[in-house]
Amino acid sequence: MDKKSEVKPDVVAVWAHPPFRDDIFECVLFDPPHIVRSGGADPRFKFHQKYGAWGTTLEAIIGINKAQEAFLRITKRLCFKWCETRDGPTLWVLLPFFRGWKKIAERVNPTKGLGNVRGSTYWITFIRLPVGP
Repeated sequence: MDKKSEVKPDVVAVWAHPPFRDDIFECVLFDPPHIVRSGGADPRFKFHQKYGAWGTTLEAIIGINKAQEAFLRITKRLCFKWCETRDGPTLWVLLPFFRGWKKIAERVNPTKGLGNVRGSTYWITFIRLPVGP
């Protein structure tokens, strides 16, 4: 079976600075790259080209933190998907950075990757905490 899909986005932007007005979306699904490889995406691997890769764990943490802060402005609900891999940050490292959000739901799906790679895919839903007194 040949799986080839072509996605042509309406808007191309950087996570840290989404070009949308405040509270425009009911919900945002945030599914960042889960792979960390020294040097970032390796052009020899199609997986890195298709899904992206972080250069370092610190780069992943900083990028995800900036994105979720930007999402506070454009949505009241955030659905975050994270798959733990052997070389990326764990969900428990990332969760403390989601300040301004309240976790309302969590689902964990065990995954079996290629070879002996096993992990878990987490789906976490947050709602934005009220701001002010």
